[in-house]
Amino acid sequence: MSRAPWFKFFAFDYLLDSGVDSLPREAEGLLVRMWCICHIEGSCPAEASELARKTRLSTQWVTQWLTHCLTLFESRDGRLYSRRMEEEKSRSDAGREYAARRWKQKGCEIASGSPTGSAIGEPNAQSQSQSQILKTRSPKKRLRHTSPPKTSLPENFGISEPMRAWAAKNGHTRLEEHLEHFVGYVKAHGRSYADWTQAFQNAVRDNWAKLPEEKPKPKQFDVVAHTRELLKG
Repeated sequence: MSRAPWFKFFAFDYLLDSGVDSLPREAEGLLVRMWCICHIEGSCPAEASELARKTRLSTQWVTQWLTHCLTLFESRDGRLYSRRMEEEKSRSDAGREYAARRWKQKGCEIASGSPTGSAIGEPNAQSQSQSQILKTRSPKKRLRHTSPPKTSLPENFGISEPMRAWAAKNGHTRLEEHLEHFVGYVKAHGRSYADWTQAFQNAVRDNWAKLPEEKPKPKQFDVVAHTRELLKG
């Protein structure tokens, strides 16, 4: 359980995160509440009814929007762990560990009465060596991830051959209906994406259009073929 009553929220990173931006706004509300539970308890329950109780939302709401949020979490032992928060926690722990080592080393130097140099203030060889060690141990600066620029819906955006191949490989059908809903959705909400093909794949995979699943047609019984098999026997 976290002791701090707050957690880090980087507005710039959040707004430019393509994974977050692809979520419906209703799912974003659930996402933030799930982050709050992860901050308080370290993780949140994966079971919809328990998650609804923790987030103070209805079970129907959680069931409807939870699948959209799962790409941002890692499931372990029936709990959901936020990948973003786990990475930030690892960086914070590494920083605290480094600071503790620095203070411990400095305290040892003061307690042992290490020489500080000659009378005219020239640093001795030991001080120079320690300074060099501290420089080599300094942590690397965190490189901020630069997201690709987002663009508006391309003109004549449609279903490409690679998209059809991807859909066939993953068992997705009714691409034209998915496309019609996707285009209408992004126009109505003024959406912009860095990768429109990936955004459309997300819409098809998560069934934004709420199309009913197509059930395989039952195999018809071939009376003639069955009779021939019986005659052969």
